[in-house]
Amino acid sequence: NDFIGVWGQSPKSWRGEAIASRTSTSVLRIEDAFLRSVLPGRSREPPLGLHIDTRGVHFDPSKTSDLEMILQEGSLDDSALLSRAHNCAKTVKEAHLSKYNAFDPDAPAPDGGYVLVIDQTAGDASVTASRADRNTFLKMLLVARKEHPNAQILIKTHPETTAGYRNGYYCNADASDNVAFFSDQISPHRLLDGAIAVY
Repeated sequence: NDFIGVWGQSPKSWRGEAIASRTSTSVLRIEDAFLRSVLPGRSREPPLGLHIDTRGVHFDPSKTSDLEMILQEGSLDDSALLSRAHNCAKTVKEAHLSKYNAFDPDAPAPDGGYVLVIDQTAGDASVTASRADRNTFLKMLLVARKEHPNAQILIKTHPETTAGYRNGYYCNADASDNVAFFSDQISPHRLLDGAIAVY
């Protein structure tokens, strides 16, 4: 079976999609792997791996991806497979692996008990595929504040925003007495461990 390869749902992927449609060829979607690299792609550091999907992209809820099909139809009662998955997850956490890894794994997290709100880069394909926008992020922050009125809320800045490549959805006007931006280069696992809730 022939494929036309496109990069995820990038602004230029429509060209490959149009050729695939015109030639009745399947589209092969290629994305950065979940463990991408040390630095973000906009730093010009190539990915260490690629995520290849014949059905869609894992972040687009409107189409079923290969990964979703594996989870829906795969043999998830296979004890050897589940044990392997458990060991992989344990290794990822113990080695402090993340999509981007430009942080000191020994750097301490803030004192625990905070609420973590995760920002994303404005216009990211995962956000637009989910039909979300800045208002969605503002609602997320509003819910976090409503559900945790007395907690310190940390808005985790995306690494590309911290590096100055792209803006996030949150801006300085969204901070307040108990809402602060957090961009320290620490392990996300340490940051998650100290959170009482994550949005």
